[in-house]
Amino acid sequence: MRTCSEPGCPLPSFARGFCKKHYAAHRTSGTLAMAERDPVKRFWGYVDKGNGDGCWLWTGKDVTSNGYGRAYIEGRKPMAHRLAYELVVGVIPDEMQLDHLCHNADWTCVVNDQCRHKLCVRPDHLEAVTARENQLRAPSPSTLNAVKTECLRGHAFTPDNTYVHTWKGRVMRTCKECQRRRVRESHARKRITRAGG
Repeated sequence: MRTCSEPGCPLPSFARGFCKKHYAAHRTSGTLAMAERDPVKRFWGYVDKGNGDGCWLWTGKDVTSNGYGRAYIEGRKPMAHRLAYELVVGVIPDEMQLDHLCHNADWTCVVNDQCRHKLCVRPDHLEAVTARENQLRAPSPSTLNAVKTECLRGHAFTPDNTYVHTWKGRVMRTCKECQRRRVRESHARKRITRAGG
């Protein structure tokens, strides 16, 4: 549920981002049109701060195909969480991404387009990090593989026992001991085939 966009008012939004009391006050005083023109006030009018888990959820209708809120301000359409962070904290460096700390803390949340944390715009739930750091923090299959210290057969991923190569644009690790074993088994099968067995 959206709350009133009047600063400090916890009442539910009634019309044009205001609760009944503030809507009536703005309408009576003639400042309603002026209040609607303030893009920052309008933006915060689409944020529900009353969520029980502490997240401030974007309630605007514009949501990207992968689940992030999109705002409209001064002729541009930034991601809602990025705009909230810039309004409260400051500029996000070009090489940085915003990581949703609330998502990382909730291991019951599934990593997909319906993740409700993608709609969170609370600035203290967001942290500017590198793309690699953002990926490693997420509970995804690629993250789990990146932090593995040994292969499936228990051989350690040490510099001496690891091939690092690229496959289809992705960096991969292969265990050298397992590779040697596969080669030995392949040679043994070929010897058996040649011997007519």
